[in-house]
Amino acid sequence: MTAKRWLRRFTRYGMITLLCSALSGCWDRVELQEMSIIMGMGIDRKADGSTRVTAQIIDTSGSGASKGNTQEGKSFLLLEEEGPTLEEAMQDFFGKSARRMFFSHIAIVVFGADYAKHGLEQALEYFERNRDFRRVQHLAVTGGTAVETLKGATGVESISAKGILELVINQGNTSVSLESSELLFDNDFLSASHAPILSWVDTNAKNEAVVKGIGVFRGDRLAGLLEGTKSRGVLWFLNKVERAQLELPCENSKHTGSGAMIEVRQIKVKVSPVNGHDEPEYQVRVNGKGEVKKMCTNEKFESRTVREMEVKLAKAIEDEMASALAYLQKSKTDAVQFGSKLFAKDPRRWRKLSQEWPEHFTNAKTDYSIDIQITHPGMISKPLPRMYDPNSSAPKFNWEESGP
Repeated sequence: MTAKRWLRRFTRYGMITLLCSALSGCWDRVELQEMSIIMGMGIDRKADGSTRVTAQIIDTSGSGASKGNTQEGKSFLLLEEEGPTLEEAMQDFFGKSARRMFFSHIAIVVFGADYAKHGLEQALEYFERNRDFRRVQHLAVTGGTAVETLKGATGVESISAKGILELVINQGNTSVSLESSELLFDNDFLSASHAPILSWVDTNAKNEAVVKGIGVFRGDRLAGLLEGTKSRGVLWFLNKVERAQLELPCENSKHTGSGAMIEVRQIKVKVSPVNGHDEPEYQVRVNGKGEVKKMCTNEKFESRTVREMEVKLAKAIEDEMASALAYLQKSKTDAVQFGSKLFAKDPRRWRKLSQEWPEHFTNAKTDYSIDIQITHPGMISKPLPRMYDPNSSAPKFNWEESGP
């Protein structure tokens, strides 16, 4: 190959290499110090009807706690804007920020109770139309104001929005609350039952963020806040209980915390509409396996005792479900998705009842069939004091008889 051809080929490959390097460059990159990374948002309704938006922004200055809006010992800042509507409050953020606002890393959006009671329609509309927001961002409701919840302490987490999300996830694993993304909320909002739910986060007397239960919605308006066993009662119906610990009463015991404790796992719940009734009726089947965490005093892990605990356990679960359902029926809020179940099985019948479904839901009846098999006594079969047997204990070593 001649030198001329080598030169031509070298020039051609050189130009291709330069072009590829130019195309792969970060021509539109934005440095971290030039961005305002939003990790959490709070939306509140003020007394005059205006909207207050709180943004929790990562402090990228490296200065740590300082005066102003930076929380002491935390690596974030809280910025607030107000406006007649959510859109106008958000526009003030964009108009006043010297940095580019980056919303794609939002961990959680918290709605204040007053805002949620007046409806989330405006916020959902804004999120759905704005491409800066992700549909997997988590939503939550609080019993107070969103701004105070975002200020709540979350242990070792320096950014409270991320800490609150971790709390929600952990409590979801123990069936106190549940993870509630925007996409899941939208799906339940558009379902036949038209009754989505959100996790309920709040602060305690020590200003610590806590997950208390769930908020149930009738459409886009908050209908009530449920905590404890009522919250779990709703999750039973939705087959969202991963594991649950229930206390069973012991004979001659009147004190809370002194009963047997059973942890239920491998839970499957099926809710099926039953045909042939004027008002809706449902068959609720619950199956799972239980493990003993604590037994009553003087009880042994034997077939008779296990059977008695299984009967008590089924009754306890039914009571939780019935109590939660009674609350929902009183408020005409179908958060257990009975309407969606009926629509899936019998669309024609659903269409006949749909216009007056809240009234039909209040009259819905349920038949429970609960089978939880206690299969394991835990890591030990009986309490340690009862495992002690002096006849089988090793003798104490006598130093005097042992000699030099």
